[in-house]
Formats: sequence, structure tokens, C-alpha cells
Amino acid sequence: MADPPLDATCSICFSNPPKYRCPRCLSIRTCSLPCYKRHQQRATCTGTRDATTYVKKAQLSTAAGLDHDYNFLAGIERACRTAPTPDGDRPAKRRKTATAAFDQYLSDNRIVLRRAPPGIHRSTTNKSRFLPKSKKIAWTVEWIDEHDARRETEVLADTPLSTAYALVRTNKSSASGADPAAKRHLYLHRPRALRKQVVLIPLDTAADLTTSLSRQTIDEYPTIYHLPYPPDGLPDGFCTSAAYDKSHKAELARLDRDDIVKSVATQLGGEKLGEAWGKEKDEKDWDAERVLDMLRRDVALRR
Repeated sequence: MADPPLDATCSICFSNPPKYRCPRCLSIRTCSLPCYKRHQQRATCTGTRDATTYVKKAQLSTAAGLDHDYNFLAGIERACRTAPTPDGDRPAKRRKTATAAFDQYLSDNRIVLRRAPPGIHRSTTNKSRFLPKSKKIAWTVEWIDEHDARRETEVLADTPLSTAYALVRTNKSSASGADPAAKRHLYLHRPRALRKQVVLIPLDTAADLTTSLSRQTIDEYPTIYHLPYPPDGLPDGFCTSAAYDKSHKAELARLDRDDIVKSVATQLGGEKLGEAWGKEKDEKDWDAERVLDMLRRDVALRR
């Protein structure tokens, strides 16, 4: 019995009739999946149809030619639909849900978060967010040492401060094997204080981040100082929040209320209005209506 012609058998094993045709190498016909895999290995074939392959004009009007064009156009449409979109153009349903959960977390723990204007460094580096899968809050935390060396890390809200600090500690080796935060004191930076000194709030290293931020005000994300100084031994340039509040109240107590009003009246209405307030300075009662009347009279005189 004569052997069948080669074009009537598998292009790989040459023993069985072909059943499949390679989508990319149209001349290759195989009888089984193992033979097709062997073809891919030999020819480094991807098995993906090449839409740019030359097709004869006579083949364009056939059913295979129409299918080829349709699949090519459908692939382009599919790629356009599934292409990655910028975050600002993406449907915001999930982002709104995450933002609402983050805001609820801030409200529940009475954390005042002040946002920086868009484009500011602190705004662009803030990666604090709500994690939908774990239902947890991830904070961006800025760590600053006594040499003003700064580092930003991501810390889960339920992480103890001692654990979070151990991850950012530069010298990880400890001969004594003590707690990483034992020889360092952690402080939360109190922003926008009316003083050149850095105002710090002492933190408990055993507490988690949420407890440490509760009832506090932060700018975008928390800034934590890790210093070798205890609260009663802070150097110049630093002071505790309690010392700042005490000093600030004492300064306010020393200010003379009438002098403040006279100064403001002078700036708003000139020397004439300032002198008018000075004549009534000795009165005991604080009459806000009288001050308003003087301002109105001064405005009328200017007209």
C-alpha cells in the first residue's frame, strides 16, 4: 500500500491525518495538541494570528477573509474599551466609597485632617487610604530624627508605634536585644503652632497609631519625631504641647484687652478713632456696640 502524500499528513509526526491548522503559520497542520506544541517550540511560534499578514485579493471575498477582517476590527474595539484610564477619568464609585470610609474613620476617632492644596509636596506624597479588602486604614507617616533626617513609610492604623518604628529604624541590630523604641522617645508633631519652636506631643510606644492620632490635628498625614530626649529634657528648638499651652495662656493673660482694641481701631480708622477709644478706656464694661458705633461714625466722617 502506497504511503499517503506528505501534505495529507501531520506536518510534525507525518503519521496521522491533520486536524488542526496553526493560526499564525497557516501552512502548518497538526494532528494533535502535542504535535502543535512541538511546532511552537521548533518555530518559536506564539500561535496568535498575525493581522498584518499579506492576503491575496481573491481570498478577501471569502468567508475566511471576512472573518479575518471582522476579528481584526473587533480586537481593536476590545482593546480600546479595556485600555487603562487615568484615575481622574475612571468611574469614581469605588474611590468615593473608599473616601467615605476614610472620612468616617476620621470622624469616629475625632481626628482633624487638614488637606494641603493640590500639587503641594505634602499633598502629592500622601498615600493614606482605606483598604477595601482588609477594611483597614493605611497611613503615610513621616519620621524625623534629631538630625532632621526624614523618611516616609506606610503604617496600618492598628499597628503599635513600637512596631512601626522598628521597621524604619536605621540601626536594626541591637546587642542588648531590647525593644527598638526603648531608647528613643516618639512625639507627634503639632502643626501650625504660634511659635518658632517645634511643638511635640509625647506618644506612648505601646499604643497603636489610631490611638495616638485620636483627638489630634494633622496636616495631610502624621509627622512623628523619634528623638533620644525625654519630654522634660528636650533641647532648644523643641517644646512639649503642654508647655506650649501653658506659655500661650500666660501670654494671653498678660495682654491688655483695651490696648488690643485701640491698636485695631487705630489701624482701621486712624489715629482719631484710636484716641476716641482711649478716652473710653477707663470704663469697666466691655461694650462691643459702642466700638461698632465709633467705627460707623468714623466711616461716616470719611464719606
